[in-house]
Amino acid sequence: MKVKVTAKVKAVTPNSQTLIDFLKAYRDWTQYIVDEIWNLNYIPSMKELHHRFYRVLREQGFRAHHCHKIERKTREIVKAIRVKMKRRSQNLF
Repeated sequence: MKVKVTAKVKAVTPNSQTLIDFLKAYRDWTQYIVDEIWNLNYIPSMKELHHRFYRVLREQGFRAHHCHKIERKTREIVKAIRVKMKRRSQNLF
């Protein structure tokens, strides 16, 4: 005996333009923070990043978890690039 089941699923699909705008803002603000911390002589702690940028990101309309993700991602980006640049400079000599 074969039984066929059909499921009806109702999904919320966001407005594609709203999603694109959000992703662009997320990218732009990530780049902004990378630019801001790039010229520091050290990698800022998450606590420092939070104090410097959380309010600014919230004012742009990001939710709290997006702010945290942006802060964490920018720190990872700067740290990874600096390690890579350091390795390259050591290999040149």
